[in-house]
Amino acid sequence: TTDTTFRFANVVRQGLAAGETNEQIVARVAGSPRKGLPGIMEVARSNARALVHTSIQAVANESRMETYRKNARDYRAVQWLATLDQSTCLICAPRDLKEYTLDGEPIGHDLAWDGGPGVIHWGCRCVAVGLAKPIALRGGGALKIPVGQRASDIGPVRGDTDFEAFLKRKGRAF
Repeated sequence: TTDTTFRFANVVRQGLAAGETNEQIVARVAGSPRKGLPGIMEVARSNARALVHTSIQAVANESRMETYRKNARDYRAVQWLATLDQSTCLICAPRDLKEYTLDGEPIGHDLAWDGGPGVIHWGCRCVAVGLAKPIALRGGGALKIPVGQRASDIGPVRGDTDFEAFLKRKGRAF
């Protein structure tokens, strides 16, 4: 088990460092008999894909969080960003657009961080995004950042659309 864990971690690290796609890393984990590539683990391709995806999400989100923490003078909080589609789980949907301190403490709600986006459960697709502190302008006031857009399975929506509002747009049958 220890050897397999070590070899898996090395394959993912090497793949990330080499700029490989998730599929390329999956091929090195699960192997590809068609291409004559031995894998490091005897697992189904779908399991290997989920394992690689989850590992990369966890590393990417922890890297983001570490960046926000090291630059705490510029960030007031982080925001949980879930994917607006039918595959978003019941763990992540209620956390969408919820704010947390840089240490993962809830701000204005009681939904636990539980490891954070990308880590809270197997196959999580969520990310944590930094919320910048207001930028003071010379002469007073602060820079107002306009609300942007975010992707959804119905196309672009306002950036402040949370999962609940997204569901209301989809209708009861969805």
